[in-house]
Amino acid sequence: SLSHAIKSVKESLRGIPNKGFGYGVLKYLTAAEHKSNLGFDAHPDIVYNYLGQFDQDVATETFESSPLGTGSEEQ
Repeated sequence: SLSHAIKSVKESLRGIPNKGFGYGVLKYLTAAEHKSNLGFDAHPDIVYNYLGQFDQDVATETFESSPLGTGSEEQ
């Protein structure tokens, strides 16, 4: 179900050590000679962009629900 999928992604994100801070340091701040044998070419099948709770913004009509469909809920 959709709620199970959301909870699963949320728990997966919580399992990333230090919220991924080490990845950013390694990719963007480490000298090229120290990361020459590492690959940064992974492309996820989906992107999860959680912007936090915005239910109060919906109530103020700052945002509104899209009329477009959400697509398939298949995994």
